[in-house]
Amino acid sequence: MNNPDYHYIYRKSYKTPVILFLHGFMGSAYDWLPIMEEIKDRYGSIALDLPGHGKTTTESNYWERCNIQNVAESICSFLYML
Repeated sequence: MNNPDYHYIYRKSYKTPVILFLHGFMGSAYDWLPIMEEIKDRYGSIALDLPGHGKTTTESNYWERCNIQNVAESICSFLYML
């Protein structure tokens, strides 16, 4: 599976741990904005639009090959990209 053009929301972390937020099926990174706002003084945060959701682009046949392993590989790919 090719790497998608990832969309994510990042709230800076100044010497604090960073939390990665992952939405559920048919969700998006924007689902996490209220919680990201609530914890902004204690944690940095990244909310990722998983492939096929929100503003992250995918290949045209992504849903034919979508499974847990491919989603996990996409998340790892995104983290390596950071």
